[in-house]
Amino acid sequence: MIQPASSENAKIIIIGMGLSPDDLTARHLDIIRRADILIAGKRHLAHFSDHPGILKEITRDIDALTAYIREHIATHRIVVLASGDPLLFGIGAALIHALGPDQVEIYPNISSAAAAFARIKTPWQDARIVSLHGSTSKQCLLAAIEQGATTAVLTDPVRNPAWIAGLLIRRSYSRIPMCVLEQLGTPNEKISWYLPEQAAQQHFSEPNVVILTPPSSIRDGNEIYPGMPDEAFVHEKGLITKSEIRAVTLSKLKLLPGQVLWDLGAGSGAVGIEASCLVPQGTIVAVEKNPDRIRHLEENQRRYDVRNLEIHQAVLPDGLAALPQPDRIFIGGGGRQLETILRSAASYLKPDGVMVINTVLMDNLITTRSVLSDMGFSVDITQIQVCRGKDMPWSQRFDAQNPVWIITAEGRCTQSQIQDAAAPPLPESRSSMIMELPANAVVTPPAPEIRYPVQFVGAGPGDPDLITVKGQKALMQADVVIYAGSLVPETLLKWTLPQTRCMNSAPMNLEEITDIMADAWKAGKRVVRLHTGDPSLYGAIFEQMAALDAQDIPFTVVPGVTAAFAAAAAMGLEYTLPEISQTLILTRMSGRTPVPESEHLRALASHQASIAIYLSISLIDEVQTVLSETYGPDALCAIAFKVSHPEERIITTTVRNLADTVRQENITRQALVIAGKVLGITLKALSHRSKLYDKTFAHGFRPMQEVV
Repeated sequence: MIQPASSENAKIIIIGMGLSPDDLTARHLDIIRRADILIAGKRHLAHFSDHPGILKEITRDIDALTAYIREHIATHRIVVLASGDPLLFGIGAALIHALGPDQVEIYPNISSAAAAFARIKTPWQDARIVSLHGSTSKQCLLAAIEQGATTAVLTDPVRNPAWIAGLLIRRSYSRIPMCVLEQLGTPNEKISWYLPEQAAQQHFSEPNVVILTPPSSIRDGNEIYPGMPDEAFVHEKGLITKSEIRAVTLSKLKLLPGQVLWDLGAGSGAVGIEASCLVPQGTIVAVEKNPDRIRHLEENQRRYDVRNLEIHQAVLPDGLAALPQPDRIFIGGGGRQLETILRSAASYLKPDGVMVINTVLMDNLITTRSVLSDMGFSVDITQIQVCRGKDMPWSQRFDAQNPVWIITAEGRCTQSQIQDAAAPPLPESRSSMIMELPANAVVTPPAPEIRYPVQFVGAGPGDPDLITVKGQKALMQADVVIYAGSLVPETLLKWTLPQTRCMNSAPMNLEEITDIMADAWKAGKRVVRLHTGDPSLYGAIFEQMAALDAQDIPFTVVPGVTAAFAAAAAMGLEYTLPEISQTLILTRMSGRTPVPESEHLRALASHQASIAIYLSISLIDEVQTVLSETYGPDALCAIAFKVSHPEERIITTTVRNLADTVRQENITRQALVIAGKVLGITLKALSHRSKLYDKTFAHGFRPMQEVV
């Protein structure tokens, strides 16, 4: 141990490991040898298992690590090993921020990005580097692609190359070449090129880096800019926000990178499409009820190759709950339902959000100002009347357009910010209305209390991409998430916001769980109770719903994909093959949780229907005995372990070998057993076809076809 030094002069040394220990220099190795405490990830520590000093593993708890370093920095020589280069999305930045630059010394090394470009012999002075570990990583990646930049992507086990490929496909970038570099610097190094559709079907070893090489001009359509001519858009005659109004509206929206904009009553989609050039890495959500205008929206989206525009057909305010939470909202109409639409839409707006409403009707101006003021917004009103030049035989004259009021609402006040004075009434005269409305004339009364139903959400079988869209959006909007951590993987929490409070319910009892939900609901928070699979199947949600109901707390349930169905998808299995089995039984063995006498496994298995047995892997000997008596010892069965997780294993065996197989594979939990005659039917041995698509079988949607 070194002699104690003043903490003022003490430093830690952070050394980049490069791709492997082979990239360490003699100086690096000498510093490591002289360390009293060597701190690194588990993989790097394994290379220095014979080091005489204290070996400390880096975990996700960086606060605890920095506290440990502060405690020992004055009395110990501390060396931290970092993957690649310490300052490229590495631990170096976090430790500099926590300890201060004067207490840190950095030794750089080869980064995985530098090595990746070297492997494919591509200059990278103009390349972008994106790490998928951060909350804004998706937006950064999309921005780089939109700008046509060659991009190195540092992945993680969830946001892996297949995830990137899926994102590219969803955004219509399916022709961008992907280079996947696996386990760089190791004997298992592998470099492969794919198109997204190919990569989406692959499994890749960790760690890996992806290089994307989009063309310099990624957009295939015409250029977009604010205030484009009206005729640039397909639209119903007269039903379009005029170009000059559009430009001012976009300015009032104050759009920033990565934001979500709702364009409600979108019509032709002109506002949303122009907004897309201001937030290329964000999302534009266009909602329109009219089918013809939906077709115009889709045509304009194709014309300008807008990749970040989602189109939804709905009669407002229906459908808003399923949309991603907005940073900005634009409403270009609303008609007689405007007040209802305003109140509903505003309830979803983020705290620092902005709403812009355009109207040509006095009644809607008055309604909008009143409603938004009542809801605690600061409201600004601008009137614009555009006059366009029109050719005359020997000159031009001005052709006046309808005046338009642009109402901007932002800065929603809290109770403590509300002023005592009341807003002055609007004058009756239309001609004097705008002149008498200063921007600060609106004084906001107390905002009404808004509460949202508690949502019980099915997380699906494990793959975070198998949660339903509605479930994903619930997580994206949640303030509080209580998840069943014994079964729900934390990767599902990637859909939550950075500020969302996420709590693992595994160590909690029923009263503790329901108390948390009730307290959050009473505080006006959006609460999600996240269950594995589908909440209605072995989810114990009924008792939770009863506890909420006793306190008059509303709730809703969002279904999920259960493991039996994910297993069937992975196996290419149909549980209900015609004339083989038309029944699927979902059950469990009786254990610490008893089952009714009539539902014991032996009674249900006697039907020899397709069967999926949950929560019974610890009783596998009893399961084998029952299945052997009912389906026969030579019948096929399957063990589905952690379906859709990265560790997924599906093992087909016979009933007589079932228990031995489970033990040999060391499967002790999170597995179900599937049995039934359908397991013995192969694609080539299919002998019975359904009536559904039989041309000799008529039904309400298809007449019988004559057989010649």
